[in-house]
Amino acid sequence: MIHDRHLTVQNLGLIQRQAGVDREIAELVVAYGRLMVDSGQPLSFEFPHSPSGSREHELLSRLRTMNREVDGRFLSFLAAWAAAMERQNCQPVYSRADLADQLGMTPKQLLVTIGRRSSFYRRLTIPKRNGDARIIHSPRAPLRAIQNWILQNILSGFTPSKASHGFAAGRSIVTNATYHQKKRVVINVDIEDFFPSIKFCSVRKGFQRIGYPYSVAVDLANLCTSKGVLPQGAPTSPALSNLVCIRLDRRLTGLANSLGHTYSRYADDLTFSSDDGHLPAILPFIREILADEGFKVAEHKTHVYRASGRQLVNGLVVNQAINIDRREVRRLRAALHRFHTQGADAVFFKSKKPTIQNHAKVLQGHLAFLKMVNPARAQSLLRKWT
Repeated sequence: MIHDRHLTVQNLGLIQRQAGVDREIAELVVAYGRLMVDSGQPLSFEFPHSPSGSREHELLSRLRTMNREVDGRFLSFLAAWAAAMERQNCQPVYSRADLADQLGMTPKQLLVTIGRRSSFYRRLTIPKRNGDARIIHSPRAPLRAIQNWILQNILSGFTPSKASHGFAAGRSIVTNATYHQKKRVVINVDIEDFFPSIKFCSVRKGFQRIGYPYSVAVDLANLCTSKGVLPQGAPTSPALSNLVCIRLDRRLTGLANSLGHTYSRYADDLTFSSDDGHLPAILPFIREILADEGFKVAEHKTHVYRASGRQLVNGLVVNQAINIDRREVRRLRAALHRFHTQGADAVFFKSKKPTIQNHAKVLQGHLAFLKMVNPARAQSLLRKWT
């Protein structure tokens, strides 16, 4: 369905290239056409006079000043595409040369950086609380600065699907858990090797989905991937994972809604809930959709919770009001008692970041988490010890 929607646009680009139109221009035409189709607007390349003061008029005036010998109709097209990109808070990038210029590089420097991109990562091993190791690939200069530019100027304007609650402003594990309160059955499904499962091709298509021409999307995807996959540890990876998962979220939302269930996702954690006791029958279909999208279920992390027991979503209890586990509250209360009666060195509370050794800060972090989840309970604890 998605491919059919863009078929006319793709054919238009093919016809232009066959007619000898410059490749980068043909790619811009396709990018503009995709934007129009995706926004529900008619596909038209007739650009009426833009009123003074409009963004299109400002862009056209600037383009005319810089390109006095270029056909005005083509400049009107460029202004329309750039304005459409800006309306979704994305920095317009017309071509590979333009990308290099905006990054403060020459085209050759950009090409060299792309060719050496995998050598700019440091491999770090960070211990998890359960004793396992998490492998992080942290980018070094100049790649980190480039990725931060992409994050700020391109990805920060992207709004994830409504089903996605991770790496999204104004959303959290609390908003995610809210979808699954007081349900008869809750199922948690975890994606195995989430970031490394996201391939270069999917990232490139994600940048095209935003509205960038093919060659620019290729360069952006190269700058954000390493050895053909999305590296965990790059500043751009969280936002790109949401961009790549738009179709996954759409398909799983459609599947859940068609059966009267509820679906949401927090990064690699998928949650389904329902008052229908037959909810677990959905699992084979979930596995099939995930496999079709290039993902695999971490079977040992799949859990089915029924209302008769404790139901968890991202570690939060959702049977009734959203809360953290009562055992965690008891441990936090005991830690507060030791802190105020024996001092910070008597606090032995595990940190979510094992490298942090400051006990007072660890305790403060756990209190802040409780305050986010259950402000009344946090206030009650603090009132007792302050």
